[in-house]
Amino acid sequence: MPGTLVFVEVATRQPGARRPRTLACGPGGERCDGRVRATVRSPISKRARVNVRTVRRLALALPEVEEGPCYGTPGFRVKGRFLARLWEDGETLVVKCGDEERDFRIQADPKTFFVTDHYRGYPTVLVHLARVSLSDLRDVLEEAWRQNAPKRLIAARNERRKAGKGAARSRPHR
Repeated sequence: MPGTLVFVEVATRQPGARRPRTLACGPGGERCDGRVRATVRSPISKRARVNVRTVRRLALALPEVEEGPCYGTPGFRVKGRFLARLWEDGETLVVKCGDEERDFRIQADPKTFFVTDHYRGYPTVLVHLARVSLSDLRDVLEEAWRQNAPKRLIAARNERRKAGKGAARSRPHR
């Protein structure tokens, strides 16, 4: 992104400097002025790494999702219908989220969401767990659940959410 300024905290090279200073620097961490050199961390390094336990926690938080083996790896189903499974490499998740969600995710972030020739033509997306953000993973699992759960289960979840929002609004402020 040419011309983008990144604000980072850097230590000055001047002796006796006690605290880091926040300076405007280029996106590559080039010199901000003659005395200071900044380094810019990758956004991934600030993000908590998503692993199998994270996937398990998010998937099992959805109504009536069960874990069981799927092609020799941990898999998740809602009312017996496939939702997601860990790929054999242990670092990739296969999610049955529908064609539109798959295409949207791949277009938005092709380094995190992708398909292989084996999955072309199927409503599934592969997710690099080391690259995906927690919120993106939560969203894609939620959409997969909505695509695969029975309609009555989706309606019940929507009603609970509606009731919860209404109750939160009706509480008096203190």
